[in-house]
Amino acid sequence: MTQSTTASSRLIRSLFVIVFSLFLITGFVLVFAQIIGLIMTNPTLVTWASSTLNAPAVVLASVSGIIAFIYTYTDKSAASADEEE
Repeated sequence: MTQSTTASSRLIRSLFVIVFSLFLITGFVLVFAQIIGLIMTNPTLVTWASSTLNAPAVVLASVSGIIAFIYTYTDKSAASADEEE
Protein backbone atom coordinates (compact mmCIF):
# COMPACT_ATOMS: atom_id res chain seq x y z
CA MET A 1 0.00 0.00 0.00
CA THR A 2 1.43 3.36 -0.96
CA GLN A 3 1.87 6.28 1.38
CA SER A 4 -0.70 8.44 -0.45
CA THR A 5 -3.32 5.67 -0.30
CA THR A 6 -2.80 5.30 3.43
CA ALA A 7 -3.04 9.06 3.96
CA SER A 8 -6.20 9.37 1.88
CA SER A 9 -7.73 6.39 3.64
CA ARG A 10 -7.02 8.00 7.02
CA LEU A 11 -8.43 11.31 5.83
CA ILE A 12 -11.63 9.70 4.57
CA ARG A 13 -12.02 7.73 7.78
CA SER A 14 -11.54 10.86 9.89
CA LEU A 15 -14.07 12.71 7.76
CA PHE A 16 -16.53 9.84 8.20
CA VAL A 17 -16.10 9.84 11.98
CA ILE A 18 -16.69 13.60 12.14
CA VAL A 19 -19.77 13.60 9.90
CA PHE A 20 -21.24 10.50 11.52
CA SER A 21 -20.71 11.98 14.99
CA LEU A 22 -22.51 15.15 13.92
CA PHE A 23 -25.35 13.01 12.57
CA LEU A 24 -25.65 11.10 15.85
CA ILE A 25 -25.62 14.30 17.90
CA THR A 26 -28.24 15.92 15.65
CA GLY A 27 -30.44 12.83 15.79
CA PHE A 28 -30.12 12.62 19.57
CA VAL A 29 -31.03 16.28 20.02
CA LEU A 30 -33.99 15.85 17.66
CA VAL A 31 -35.40 12.86 19.52
CA PHE A 32 -34.61 14.30 22.95
CA ALA A 33 -36.37 17.58 22.14
CA GLN A 34 -39.41 15.69 20.89
CA ILE A 35 -39.50 13.56 24.03
CA ILE A 36 -39.28 16.67 26.20
CA GLY A 37 -42.07 18.23 24.12
CA LEU A 38 -44.24 15.16 24.65
CA ILE A 39 -43.59 15.08 28.39
CA MET A 40 -44.32 18.80 28.71
CA THR A 41 -47.29 18.46 26.32
CA ASN A 42 -45.79 21.21 24.18
CA PRO A 43 -46.62 20.52 20.52
CA THR A 44 -44.68 23.61 19.45
CA LEU A 45 -41.41 22.08 20.72
CA VAL A 46 -42.13 18.80 18.95
CA THR A 47 -42.84 20.46 15.62
CA TRP A 48 -39.92 22.88 16.02
CA ALA A 49 -37.50 20.03 16.60
CA SER A 50 -38.83 18.14 13.62
CA SER A 51 -38.88 21.09 11.23
CA THR A 52 -35.50 22.45 12.32
CA LEU A 53 -33.39 19.32 12.82
CA ASN A 54 -34.90 16.77 10.45
CA ALA A 55 -33.31 18.09 7.24
CA PRO A 56 -29.78 18.45 8.70
CA ALA A 57 -30.00 14.95 10.22
CA VAL A 58 -31.00 13.42 6.89
CA VAL A 59 -28.27 15.29 5.02
CA LEU A 60 -25.61 14.25 7.55
CA ALA A 61 -26.78 10.63 7.40
CA SER A 62 -26.62 10.66 3.61
CA VAL A 63 -23.17 12.25 3.52
CA SER A 64 -21.81 9.79 6.07
CA GLY A 65 -23.20 6.90 4.03
CA ILE A 66 -21.54 8.20 0.88
CA ILE A 67 -18.23 8.69 2.70
CA ALA A 68 -18.46 5.16 4.12
CA PHE A 69 -19.04 3.83 0.61
CA ILE A 70 -15.99 5.70 -0.68
CA TYR A 71 -13.95 4.46 2.28
CA THR A 72 -14.54 0.85 1.28
CA TYR A 73 -12.67 1.55 -1.97
CA THR A 74 -9.74 3.30 -0.28
CA ASP A 75 -9.21 0.92 2.64
CA LYS A 76 -7.06 -1.85 1.23
CA SER A 77 -6.71 -3.67 4.58
CA ALA A 78 -10.42 -4.48 4.59
CA ALA A 79 -10.20 -5.78 1.01
CA SER A 80 -7.21 -8.00 1.82
CA ALA A 81 -9.02 -9.37 4.89
CA ASP A 82 -12.00 -10.32 2.69
CA GLU A 83 -9.71 -12.12 0.24
CA GLU A 84 -8.15 -14.21 3.03
CA GLU A 85 -11.50 -15.68 4.08
